[in-house]
Amino acid sequence: MIWKTRSDVVASVVTIIIVILVGIFPGLAYFLVKKNHEQLRDKEKIKEIGTIYYEFKIGSTPALHFNVIQMLRRLLIALTAVFMKQYSFAQVQIVILNSNFMLFYLLNVRPFAENFNNNLEIFNEMCI
Repeated sequence: MIWKTRSDVVASVVTIIIVILVGIFPGLAYFLVKKNHEQLRDKEKIKEIGTIYYEFKIGSTPALHFNVIQMLRRLLIALTAVFMKQYSFAQVQIVILNSNFMLFYLLNVRPFAENFNNNLEIFNEMCI
């Protein structure tokens, strides 16, 4: 048996549950964006859904995918750090490409309704 104590079993089960949730969450957010895209003009629907659409351009589908893209980016960075720990050069390259992709997305889509928030996100991405 791999596990020696009960706490090893609990830690393994909790880890498996967290990994499954982290893997499912970006897909769930994407599903919510697709499902509710047409109903976003309704203020009550936005209140019901919460912060998935907060301060985004409602009329732009690529803008509504911002949170999904952010979750996938963070998941990629975490997986890179865990599974490529002996390849630091590759880690740096993946993070740089990831950041460049996000900067390209922010400059072209400008997902936020307010210009200040777009500029702030662009500045944050340039600082990485």
